[in-house]
Amino acid sequence: MLAALGVTGFVAPGFFLSDDGGGSEQTASAKSTAESLVTAIGSRDADALNKLSCQDITPGARDLIEDVAEVGTAQLSGQVQESGDRATAPFAASHKNAPDITADFVAVLAKQNGSWCWQDLQYPEDLGG
Repeated sequence: MLAALGVTGFVAPGFFLSDDGGGSEQTASAKSTAESLVTAIGSRDADALNKLSCQDITPGARDLIEDVAEVGTAQLSGQVQESGDRATAPFAASHKNAPDITADFVAVLAKQNGSWCWQDLQYPEDLGG
């Protein structure tokens, strides 16, 4: 898992902060959380990642928080898909020592107590790629 993280990088700050405007709070919420998450990863902000985390965050996602200083770049690479109380957000990331080599990840969000939080991280080997 950590090896995959070592070949990863995260977000150009501010890249995903634009707002489509007039969406409902529920529709924008998962997307906003995903954008904030990827921005925090890309700016290596462990405090922000901890604030976005669910109480039941998985060990794999916790590993990313612990190793976030190794991230180079990160950005969303597809649409945030919402299904009930779960959402997935695909993103590509690179390691700080290999910014031109990216790997694909999926952040899994959960809606808990009416708010979206980051619950899990699917690494490239989990995605079959």
